[in-house]
Amino acid sequence: MSLFSKGHRVLFGLYMLLCTASAAYSNFTTTCEDPVLHTSRLGHLSLLSASCVTTTGAFNSTKSTNSTNNTDSTATPLFHNSTLDLNLCLGIDASTAVLTWSIYGKFSLYCSSCHVVGRTSLGCSCATLSGVKANSTIDLDSGISNSNGTLSCLGGIGMDN
Repeated sequence: MSLFSKGHRVLFGLYMLLCTASAAYSNFTTTCEDPVLHTSRLGHLSLLSASCVTTTGAFNSTKSTNSTNNTDSTATPLFHNSTLDLNLCLGIDASTAVLTWSIYGKFSLYCSSCHVVGRTSLGCSCATLSGVKANSTIDLDSGISNSNGTLSCLGGIGMDN
């Protein structure tokens, strides 16, 4: 006899799949620099841009002279500028106005005055469906990753600039 009914096993399986998938989208700030919010064409402050290291091992080579052997080659990682629409992966809890990871969540329909807090968090003033406003902050490292120089999240992938 199973601990869960068939329906509960399916829901538990979907829950575990989402938890596993969201864990794969994390820690972008370890390989990306200068996260900044920009306004979308619709006027929402929902576009996150950053300069991210490629993961394929691409490097910019620079040469400098060394008094010992006259040629010292150093390499620096290759960075790509990338932009991700956070509406693809952020929503709100409609009853509490708390930011949450959600595929096609369209958080910017409910939130305003958004800004990057430190390097790793997003802070906004969001409203519940009944109009009650609350300040909310979410850790961007818990849902965004760097995919070979391009920002990505569970709901989408960014564009190279």
